[in-house]
Amino acid sequence: SGVDIGGELLVSSPEMGLSAEVRMRTLLAHNAEGFRDWGVSVSLSFDPMPSTPLGFKARMEPSWGGREQGGAEALWRGGPVSVLAARSGHVSGGRVLTVLGYGMALGDHLIGTPRIGFSTSAAAREYRLGYSVDVLRRENMEFNLGIDATRRELMNLRNSLNSAERALVARATVRW
Repeated sequence: SGVDIGGELLVSSPEMGLSAEVRMRTLLAHNAEGFRDWGVSVSLSFDPMPSTPLGFKARMEPSWGGREQGGAEALWRGGPVSVLAARSGHVSGGRVLTVLGYGMALGDHLIGTPRIGFSTSAAAREYRLGYSVDVLRRENMEFNLGIDATRRELMNLRNSLNSAERALVARATVRW
């Protein structure tokens, strides 16, 4: 059992298309001796036309420590408490995620969005190339179909390539 606290602050300027969000969380107390966990992330977004999903969009998310959003879900996701406690002395360094996309009309009702992403940390680098199709007007229905190809390069302690993993991920969402 444990107690953690977190917070989130969002500042945006729709006229300029800019938004910034800061999320943080820390574990106040835990019954496993020596267990510590915290996380902070910042999200900076640029969307010059926030009223429409069309056009250029950019997002950069630096983060430090563990997960910046937590609660019981973050603890359960990490594995048994004994494993988490063994890892708690090591707080991972910073990570940076950058995603760029451009929404284009596909006829009268759909939007096609090609996107490219890159993330880096001390442990890995990841390159992402993706494409999604969404419904332009979402009054009564949400539809999203996307595919992402990723290459994840795992780094060793000397910051050289240790191994590489490739993945192709498809996802679909339909709500009405």
